[in-house]
Amino acid sequence: RLPLDVKPTHYDVSIKTDLENSLFEGVVKIEYPADVKKKTSTIVFNSADLKLNDTSLYSDELKIMQVDHSPSLDDKVERCVLSFSTPVPAGSKATLSMSFSGELTGAMMGSYKSSFEHDGTKKYYTPHITVTYLRIIRGNGRA
Repeated sequence: RLPLDVKPTHYDVSIKTDLENSLFEGVVKIEYPADVKKKTSTIVFNSADLKLNDTSLYSDELKIMQVDHSPSLDDKVERCVLSFSTPVPAGSKATLSMSFSGELTGAMMGSYKSSFEHDGTKKYYTPHITVTYLRIIRGNGRA
């Protein structure tokens, strides 16, 4: 179970797919409006098979943008821990932003693409994203 120090309330997710090369990339902003439950300098969320970049946390109360240049990924439990030098105060509003990328797979889990053949040419169409995987991208592990 994820720590309850912070509770995300809004997600803004954009995903761009490259079907020919079986890749996707995106950005996500996760808001914690007045829902930082207790003072914390870490945020833990579910993450599997994603490369994370540009992870930053902005606190309205502190008026600073903090960056974690090396997120701690634990593939065994599919979790990521972001650590920041200045703790975010309880009751404050914070926004976590990051970019991510990964591979589209042929497996029917995560983010995967489908294909068909037409006139001898393989065609791809819009990738599917399973609900479980979307929770991983969103970062909270909850439906």
